[in-house]
Amino acid sequence: MRKIITILVVLAVLVTSVVPVSAATAETVSGNSIKLSWDAVKGASAYRIYRQTALTSASLINTGKYAFKVLDTVNAYTAKPAYTANKLNYASQYKFIIEPLYTSGGKTVAGAKSAVVTGVTNGFYFKSIMSYTDNKLTRKSEYTYGTNGNCLSETQSFFDDSGKPSGKIVRKFNAYGNPLSDISYDADGRVTYSDICTYDSKGNLLTFEYSGGGKY
Repeated sequence: MRKIITILVVLAVLVTSVVPVSAATAETVSGNSIKLSWDAVKGASAYRIYRQTALTSASLINTGKYAFKVLDTVNAYTAKPAYTANKLNYASQYKFIIEPLYTSGGKTVAGAKSAVVTGVTNGFYFKSIMSYTDNKLTRKSEYTYGTNGNCLSETQSFFDDSGKPSGKIVRKFNAYGNPLSDISYDADGRVTYSDICTYDSKGNLLTFEYSGGGKY
């Protein structure tokens, strides 16, 4: 009889654990904080919070597109659980995953994870910056951004003492902030050097090619 009861308890935990975290949201709190909230999962004793990180870091779970590490664990004690991630970078985007945890017989069982939740910290974005020397324009920097707030391109244009263009540098980034290209041009539009990067679907660097034919 004791064995049968033990098996039933374990099965109950496993069946409950397939219910994923739902209605997860990320709310901007400040320039360095994001508040996560989600619907309580029946039977969960705690929730494990993951945050996106570099693919080379330890303690990772890999969703196929992003890599995450454990940020914290919070107790399940309210109908609308929440967690505030602090000490974040200003004007930056962060991705999180919430995972319910169940306890039975002194053991912890992980449940079905939430979908990736995206949040951003407060900040401002420069569209252009002008640099002057003796009231003469020497450099103009221009930026473009994606819908998630990440910088997609940076163009730095340089000018000589007469105000004529003397060259420029164009940098481009993917949606995750990884550099795609860094190309320099002279006053006539000829390329003077270039760096080109490619990545796989998980964000791992595949190739790095620089002017002169070098490649890693």
